[in-house]
Amino acid sequence: MNDSDHFQAKLLRELIEKFIQERLKPKIEEQKKKLDKTSTQLERDAIEEKIHSLIINYRREEWLRDAAKRSQQIKLATHIPKFTHPMAEASPIYFKSDKTDCNNLVNSSCTKVAYVDGTGNAAVNDVFTFLNKEHNGEKLLNMVSRRSSVLAGAMSDNIDEAYEWIDAFYAMFKAKAPASHTLMKQVYFPLGDGSYHLISPVFPTSLVHEIHEIVKDERFSDTAVAARKAHKNNDVNETGYKTFPALLYMYYYSGVRALNISFLNSLRSDSGRNGAGVLFASVPPNWRSKSLTPVNSESVFHGRFTYRTFVKELLNEIHELAKSNYDNFHIREGVKNLVKAMSYELADLSYEMLELPAGWSKNPECRLNYYEKLWLDPFSDAEGSREAYISGKWCGEVAKRFARWLTKQIRDKNKDAVITDPDVWSEIAEYVLDDVRRGNRDEQ
Repeated sequence: MNDSDHFQAKLLRELIEKFIQERLKPKIEEQKKKLDKTSTQLERDAIEEKIHSLIINYRREEWLRDAAKRSQQIKLATHIPKFTHPMAEASPIYFKSDKTDCNNLVNSSCTKVAYVDGTGNAAVNDVFTFLNKEHNGEKLLNMVSRRSSVLAGAMSDNIDEAYEWIDAFYAMFKAKAPASHTLMKQVYFPLGDGSYHLISPVFPTSLVHEIHEIVKDERFSDTAVAARKAHKNNDVNETGYKTFPALLYMYYYSGVRALNISFLNSLRSDSGRNGAGVLFASVPPNWRSKSLTPVNSESVFHGRFTYRTFVKELLNEIHELAKSNYDNFHIREGVKNLVKAMSYELADLSYEMLELPAGWSKNPECRLNYYEKLWLDPFSDAEGSREAYISGKWCGEVAKRFARWLTKQIRDKNKDAVITDPDVWSEIAEYVLDDVRRGNRDEQ
């Protein structure tokens, strides 16, 4: 390696060690909590030995050596059958497109794969997360595929062993021969000579993830937020912004075993989609013009949010589930997914309210709750509002109000309903509202 590569290898090594130490820290803290509660020397010795063992196993080379072995439990894929049915034993597919020949059909050959998903044992999620880290705008996964000398130098001073680890990681790209399964869907595809191919469509998780990231960026990025603010203030903006009428978030697999479906599907972070998939309306637009007015009531949940068309539809579905008066896993998950969809209505409402002049909530006639003011009028110049908004406490408070409102809606329809779970609902709503906060905070 030249001097530049040596420097990059040093920076990359720091990134690797930081990642590993971030994985180690909560494990050490957990053991220290146990240590504080122990009363016997024998127990203390066992815990201290455990801490010592963790520190050794989370040294850079030890962890990488183990990660390379565990990576054999991961199969990288762009198409994953388990989205069609979680018990489908069909083979995942890794499709590397070259965009050279689409054969006059819209298919995987026409697209460039921006994201690679993975499926396998949930216990190796840390390995997948590690390989999706970026250095100089390039994922370690891509550096593995081209056997990067910089990556090898960052992993270990023993270059031969480092390349052995890289080769072990690269084995994740090697897919088995394609095989379908009885639980997969099948389609007869017509050919030009009057015959048919029997094909088995496989869920394109990489494409779904890319669309999810595009929509997320268009709704919550700093650029989009600045463009919406410029529009609200009648200012010129070079980029503009996009809106997605009748956008729907469908939650495919977000239950307790979501990680067994795929890694990108389950991750609850900036790099994952938390079980969500984006669906666009496949109908002609139906434009309806109506004047937007400030909220003067004590809570937006007393009227405006409740009357939203999609919210009413989701509430009706929740009421149907509540009629059973059963509290089992399937009903709880059904309600949970409906609440997730409803939570995105909270985000949509907040962006609609940005069309009003900033500071509307300072009107003496406005009796709106303090935290809801921060949520719906984030650019108000009321004293202390900027710091309060950035702190994010309002996210949790509004989420709790949402959960209480939803609980009341259910109880009003069925006082004996047993499906209420306000703590879970509040957590779901807080996650969405925090996305809104991150999108707006730099414009405060």
